[in-house]
Amino acid sequence: MFVFAHPHYRRVLLGVASTLAVSAAGLASALPASASPAPPATQSPPQSSVVQAPALPGAQSISSHDRVYTADQTSNTVSVIDPSTNRVLGTIPLGSQRLDATLGPQYLQAVDVHGLGFSPDGQYLDVISVTTNTVTVIRTADNSIVSQTYVGRSSHEGFFTPDGTQVWVADRALSQVDIVDALHGGVIGHIDTTAGPSKVLFSPDGKTAYVNHIRSATIDIIDVPTRQVMAHISGLADSFSSDMGLSPDGAQLWVAHKMAGKVSVIDTATRTVTSVLDTGPATNHPNFVTTAQGAYVYLTVGGLNETKIYQRHGTSTPTVVGAVKSNGTEPHGIWPSPDNTPASTSSMSTPTPSMSSTPPPAPSSTPCTSAKKAKRWSTSRTLCPPDPAPKA
Repeated sequence: MFVFAHPHYRRVLLGVASTLAVSAAGLASALPASASPAPPATQSPPQSSVVQAPALPGAQSISSHDRVYTADQTSNTVSVIDPSTNRVLGTIPLGSQRLDATLGPQYLQAVDVHGLGFSPDGQYLDVISVTTNTVTVIRTADNSIVSQTYVGRSSHEGFFTPDGTQVWVADRALSQVDIVDALHGGVIGHIDTTAGPSKVLFSPDGKTAYVNHIRSATIDIIDVPTRQVMAHISGLADSFSSDMGLSPDGAQLWVAHKMAGKVSVIDTATRTVTSVLDTGPATNHPNFVTTAQGAYVYLTVGGLNETKIYQRHGTSTPTVVGAVKSNGTEPHGIWPSPDNTPASTSSMSTPTPSMSSTPPPAPSSTPCTSAKKAKRWSTSRTLCPPDPAPKA
């Protein structure tokens, strides 16, 4: 997974199957590759200025305070990247890279480091290891492990509650969401759901949680204060949904159906499916970019080895306005920066993340390479803006 983060401000996380961006103040300036402590973080803006991605226009620009985190299921590590220089600062080891000689009754570390999430203030990162069902919470100021908790079976994606005190984790093999005490560790509750929950997302106001599933063509809507499922959204395009994304204003939910190559677009106000998009084989993760030019969704499609770009038109059907070919193989996780400039993707079969600039081109334009961006993001492809209209 992949994420973009800013210390207390923003960060980005990225991984073999996922990517995350996070803004945060107090993030460590480097990651410990072994037991050696990371150097202290440089001073960051006050916490009140933090805006995490995906975000509406007006958030802070990318700086050396920001971090991109990538989870790698092969090495069982989390890598940390400075997005201002595209430099890898180090890795956080959570397990052994080669398990053939070590996996057994005495192996106590994580296996298949996958899902990533972050607290709203950017101080903590949660890491879900899908085989050992481990939820690891990391303090971003010094990259130390704060807590580790074992949850249900086939845990997949988890996210912090808006107050940053809990991590809600979906258990794919069960019919429940586990509630983890983020700072002290331990499972402190469960929420019964429809079968095969895959991911949990919270509305911008923190009052509602949405859960998708891999064994049901529905979305569960949970009332966060009471921890009760209060409604369901039915009529999705397929019963298997591995990932989904919520727009920064909370108005639209994009539910990806990997096996069917489709996306169900949901209006959260009416709780109805407004569009079903034929997106392509191995449709993976959607995420949102909002600029002065319009509202967009970047959608990784592994089978086409590209990231499709859709423009949103309120409750009308979204339209394709461009695509970015992957620098790796099978693009999977994706996360934008809070200022909506680059979007970062991770691949299933390639260890190097890719950065793509935004906003996307007009439908008639063609991709190009920007020398300025290519220098900053060595693996990026930048899409040209629309040509100016001819003068009368």
